Amino acid sequence: ATIAATANAAPLTSSSNMPRMLSPTTPDTNKQKYVHAHPSNSKYSAARVRQRISSDGTVKPVTLPNKNKEGLYLRPAGRTRKGMVWDAIRGMWVPQEYEE
Repeated sequence: ATIAATANAAPLTSSSNMPRMLSPTTPDTNKQKYVHAHPSNSKYSAARVRQRISSDGTVKPVTLPNKNKEGLYLRPAGRTRKGMVWDAIRGMWVPQEYEE
């Protein structure tokens, strides 16, 4: 019975079982470009950054900063925002011209 079953099965080297091979010049018409259906959910996306910027130019940090023993907000880790300085009293980035 097993001999008959293997005799009826398609050979493993059949072209129907092999993946379709493309030459370098043949365009693959089956490829679909992925289009983002939803905007980025990242907390660093441009839309989320715009939400954190106030009309006076101050920028809230991504996450609420911790306070030290004196009650001042600790500066977030990472690079300084361009043209900004950290305001430890308010806990946000303020434009440099406000601090001068």
